[in-house]
Amino acid sequence: MKPQCIVGLGEVLWDMVPGPNGTVNPQLGGAPANFAVACARLGGRAVVASSVGRDPLGERTLAMLAGSGVEADFIQRSGLATSEVLVELDAGGHARYKIVQPVAWDALEWTPAWARLAQETEAVCFGTLAQRSSQSRGTIRRLVVETRPEAARVFDVNLRSPYWDDDGLAWGMQHATVLKLNEEELPLVLHALGQPAPRDEAAGARTLLGLGPRLKLVCVTLGGRGCLLTAQDELVQAPGLKTQVVDTIGAGDAFTAAMVTYWLKDRPLDGIAAAANRLGSYVASRIGAQTEFPAELLAELEELSRGEQ
Repeated sequence: MKPQCIVGLGEVLWDMVPGPNGTVNPQLGGAPANFAVACARLGGRAVVASSVGRDPLGERTLAMLAGSGVEADFIQRSGLATSEVLVELDAGGHARYKIVQPVAWDALEWTPAWARLAQETEAVCFGTLAQRSSQSRGTIRRLVVETRPEAARVFDVNLRSPYWDDDGLAWGMQHATVLKLNEEELPLVLHALGQPAPRDEAAGARTLLGLGPRLKLVCVTLGGRGCLLTAQDELVQAPGLKTQVVDTIGAGDAFTAAMVTYWLKDRPLDGIAAAANRLGSYVASRIGAQTEFPAELLAELEELSRGEQ
């Protein structure tokens, strides 16, 4: 069977991660790029739709994505610089980000190539950060709405202050078929939709599922407590996995990649949650956002996704 086309839409960037003795370790990242790389390593046809500069980092970006099995043909080239992000890690390995602007992905353009891509797409994952400029916002939204009716539109909220607003959250909710957010973002999205804070995450997820006119799946990640997924009348909660965290960069994006990959394969909800938890914890236990997935991990994920636990 031909692999389904899964698109990471929005920012591609370099995380400037602090190393020993004041050094900086540049790592390719950005939620859509991390998502696409993970999808490719899970066996999908993964595409990044973004923009990089005509600079050495831009050339390196294209080469590294191609080497990771991702299609980079839909990455535009801009007169603006390739994006860099200054990263700070706390004692627990959790990251804080300072995002430079303007950068190449602030000037995404609608092109005939992107119009064709929209018609090939089985799932497109988009967030809020790359919509901080009006030009990129319009382009991102056009690609999302021009996907075919049966395509999965995955809104990975992924808030980075101050680059989001209530309008962006409401638009994503209005057009998404799959919603993924974390426990801290849950009350913010509900507030943007004029809803009160939920009594618990399960109630909040059910409320969101009822508010999105196209929503079929809502996922709330709960940090060390795991995640919960709800679809139609079903709700499952998968407990967290004990993990020696090295850094959390890209762990949530890997989680999303597994969730979307196995959702497209019609796996049971408990299996999707278990596989997504496992992949997210694996990436958190490794350095960098785009680590390799060993064959034994892929086999384990396949079993988990089928509910064979």
